[in-house]
Amino acid sequence: MKIGIIGSGNFGTALAKVMSEHHDVIVFDVNESVVSEINSKHTNERYLPGINLGNNVTASKDISSMKDTGIILVCVPSKFMKDACLNLKSYYKNQIIISTTKGLSPEGHVMTDVIEKNLKCNPSNVLALSGPCIADELAYGKPTMVMLGGNKKVATTVQKVLESDHFLIKNTTDKTGIQLLGFYKNIIALLVGICEGLELGHNFESSLMTRAYNEFYSLNAAINIRRHTFVSPAGLGDLYVTAMSPHSRNRTFGHMIGSGMSMDEAKSKIGQTIEGYENLLLLHNMKNKSYIDKELINILMEIIHDGKDKEQIKQLLLKYLYDYRKS
Repeated sequence: MKIGIIGSGNFGTALAKVMSEHHDVIVFDVNESVVSEINSKHTNERYLPGINLGNNVTASKDISSMKDTGIILVCVPSKFMKDACLNLKSYYKNQIIISTTKGLSPEGHVMTDVIEKNLKCNPSNVLALSGPCIADELAYGKPTMVMLGGNKKVATTVQKVLESDHFLIKNTTDKTGIQLLGFYKNIIALLVGICEGLELGHNFESSLMTRAYNEFYSLNAAINIRRHTFVSPAGLGDLYVTAMSPHSRNRTFGHMIGSGMSMDEAKSKIGQTIEGYENLLLLHNMKNKSYIDKELINILMEIIHDGKDKEQIKQLLLKYLYDYRKS
């Protein structure tokens, strides 16, 4: 099968490498230099250095290249999802389409809702992929297990096509749940990174992460997210890798802030979209905060935007734990 990938960032490129083991892959992106490099050198050094993508991966600046694919994976930052769908719409031929993006729309909708609304497509053909997915580990063939959420029959079909001996897929019908967990773990990773930057120890990091995850569970379990999803690869698994891996951009951004770097300096040094930070801004401005930990959001905004010194940050984080002790 020919697999289409929209977005040539590190994750989209890593998935292209994984999918190319058994399929031809076409990557769409508007970045002319990246497209040219993939086609001429079979590499994407800006986003995934050191990886040869092989002859089965090609790239195009023309979104119409997606029309002849059997499955499309959308790997763009959440703020670009609507535009990606509108650009694709004229060439979309009712293929199965999979969102790999871990974020929300400005209205607070998960990415599969954005796809369904803007493509006007059958919701059964729209799936979500989430789980422990550090890009360079995928590209180097290191094993993982991800979750594929959506219609059971469609997900089973996709599982048979995309799964390999190191890219394992577990299906779930909790399509919304795995996406809510996928975006919120980015917020928690910021928190853990800040704590690490302060050098307050793994005990403190673990305590903060536990409190934040517990709050999200209490607000959403059996309401917006099925209970068992919290302890799935898309829940606890994705939280662990994003909060603890040195390859996580969200954790790294938090670490830079905790170490004393300004927000603008940290963003510039990372040089890629930091979904956790984008999600934080979104949650802060959302009217409906019924399913998020408002105290955590306010603390992170105060730390990241107000330029607190290390002692002030420490006291804010300690208060967050003190409040948990009293609950």
